[in-house]
Parts: sequence; structure tokens; C-alpha cells
Amino acid sequence: MHTFIELNGAMRSTQLPHLVALEGMITTSTSVTPAPLISHLMGGEDNRYAYREQAVDIVTALNGKGEETVKLQTFDTIGDFATQMRNLIDSSSPFALTVGR
Repeated sequence: MHTFIELNGAMRSTQLPHLVALEGMITTSTSVTPAPLISHLMGGEDNRYAYREQAVDIVTALNGKGEETVKLQTFDTIGDFATQMRNLIDSSSPFALTVGR
């Protein structure tokens, strides 16, 4: 979260030279199913939100008819992103695999 909201620091001017807006999505998983990662570049200028539609389709397919273990949240501003990341940080813990005997 701090990488995007605090632009000062070493290498920040070359890594994020013109960050004036931030929009996208955060996908999470509460199981061994991986959270999908979709590039916004796949939509092109004609359909800049196509990646979100693809992500919704993928999340729906991953969850199938079972429990919703993969979730998707979209954000349209840096403030939305920071709020969602804070909520995620406060409400989650690392996933632990258990080995049956």
C-alpha cells in the first residue's frame, strides 16, 4: 500500500514516474486456489475495462458452485485502493496448509 500512496524514496522516481491515478482490482483467495492476476493492458484503448470483465469470469469459474473462496474487489481511486488494502491487512492472515496423517 505504501508503495502507491507515498511516492518519495529511493528509486521511486524511476519506478512510478507519473502516478496521477490508480484503478484496478484486488483478488484474494482463502484456499489453495490461486487468486487470478489479469493485466489491464489486454483491454486496449477501445475497451479499457475488459480486464475487469475477464477477471469476474475467471473468479466465477474458479469458485464454481462451491464456496466463494476467491474474491474480487475493484477500486477507481488511490483512496479506494488504500482503504481496501487496509481492510485486507486488518482482516487477513497467511494461509497455512495442514498435512493430514
